[in-house]
Amino acid sequence: GRWGRLVWRLLGDLESLTAWARAMTARGELHRGAALLWGGPRDAAEEDVTVFRGRAIGELYAEEMAVLKERAGLLAGARYVATFDKWLRKAGLEIQTEKEGFTLDAWRSQLALLAAARERLGEIGGKFPVLSVAVNTDRSPGVDAAALLSLLPFGEGPEGPTPVVPTVAGGDIKSLLAAAFLGRLGRRTPPLFAAIAHVSGGTITLTAAGGAPVWWAMQSHEAAKVFKRVTVLPDLTGHGAGAWSFLGTEMKLATVVQFGQQAGAPTVAVGLAKPQLVTAIDRKGRSWGASWPLLKFTGSFDPAVFAERGVGENLLALPGEWVREVAAWALIEGFHVVDFGNFQPWERV
Repeated sequence: GRWGRLVWRLLGDLESLTAWARAMTARGELHRGAALLWGGPRDAAEEDVTVFRGRAIGELYAEEMAVLKERAGLLAGARYVATFDKWLRKAGLEIQTEKEGFTLDAWRSQLALLAAARERLGEIGGKFPVLSVAVNTDRSPGVDAAALLSLLPFGEGPEGPTPVVPTVAGGDIKSLLAAAFLGRLGRRTPPLFAAIAHVSGGTITLTAAGGAPVWWAMQSHEAAKVFKRVTVLPDLTGHGAGAWSFLGTEMKLATVVQFGQQAGAPTVAVGLAKPQLVTAIDRKGRSWGASWPLLKFTGSFDPAVFAERGVGENLLALPGEWVREVAAWALIEGFHVVDFGNFQPWERV
């Protein structure tokens, strides 16, 4: 078939052949693993469960957020939550409670929900280990999942090293699968999941409702480095939520990915970008999402081309150059591939 002919074309091209091998290794791990939907898929995405279960990933689990909320209620006053709070503050995290309705109790509830999530992930195992998590609070009013989005992908806790679990928001199954794949490539480097705020003149600005992996605040899992650049602020939603606010830092290179649909077909859009240092000046004047994380990438982001080729409102990113691996995975799974930048997807070779 087409893939067999493609492999022959790679012979003699060690870089492409190595990338193909990495992609197939990660693909095999996805087929032996699972993704978890807390709160279920987002509205109108139920069909994706049928389409992708057993195809791109071994299993898709789903649980109501009420499962976590009930357990969190039991943990809110537990010693671990107090220990975790103390550990975060000692590492330099600033928590601005008692402002705009964000109370100390609301903050402790965030940490309790995170503790409940980690407990639950430790219980789910068996044939299909969980490789990525989606959090959908649309059907669970009053649940503040910002700590899950920020810290489930963080590799350190009061007890020492912790599992790095790629996490996306909104019950987005396609982004959930892409996060699982990028997570297998990056291992303990968590993929970023964020919403596209603005595209202009080769620059794309990203933000994330409530929180995003705090690794991206300092490119580290060391609490003492990271949390000095993170502040938990009132989310200004009027619901007493707290947002994990940070500004993105500069990196040499990152691969950016979208997974969605184009002309009704599952499509992966992929390209290269350079994450930039974001300053307080970049945030000045922002009203929508003013307390949310803010990141900025430069690359081949022409607004018209991006509008034509983009396949979703969110974007994932992984440090390093992984375009060949992403394209290989997408093509062998039968997805269409489009590019955001200057490279040749393998299907065009």
